[in-house]
Amino acid sequence: MFRADYLGCYTKFQNTVLPLFMMYIPVSLEITMPLFQIETGHLANFTAGSLAVYPSLEPVIAIFCIREFKKAVFCEYFTSRICSETT
Repeated sequence: MFRADYLGCYTKFQNTVLPLFMMYIPVSLEITMPLFQIETGHLANFTAGSLAVYPSLEPVIAIFCIREFKKAVFCEYFTSRICSETT
């Protein structure tokens, strides 16, 4: 029971931290830095790249944190089921 609660909190934590650093902070810096006449330079490239990569990273958290998804991706569930049926 404790493991399920821990993984649930860990998944929620990751689903909060990833958008924060991949979307909200870069975009807010991109908007506010020119107001203070600070050059954004390479930050603009990082912002565009992180916004493009974020949608592909979001499901990875679910795949690695939810046990059934991880088993399906790494074929642990299906191979153990097939092996137990054949023996």
